[in-house]
Amino acid sequence: MEIINKFLNKDGKIRLIPKKNKNKLVIFDYVVNHISKNGTVFSEQEINMVIKQVYEDYATMRRYLVDYNYLIRDNYGTEYRLGMKR
Repeated sequence: MEIINKFLNKDGKIRLIPKKNKNKLVIFDYVVNHISKNGTVFSEQEINMVIKQVYEDYATMRRYLVDYNYLIRDNYGTEYRLGMKR
């Protein structure tokens, strides 16, 4: 948990996405753990609201999570599911 604390502010929100890939993965795990507490299937609006609770720039974080297979987006971009990387 020590690594994650470097990137969180006092209220538990992520301050920045680190440059090192191994640290990014720690951040992504943190976000996905938060998401999984809120369900498994989300509309784009729902996933944005959940991500925004831990990171202000929800669009960038959502794209990262899709790119790294933490989230799976349907072909229309209307539904998101938790991916295999959990």
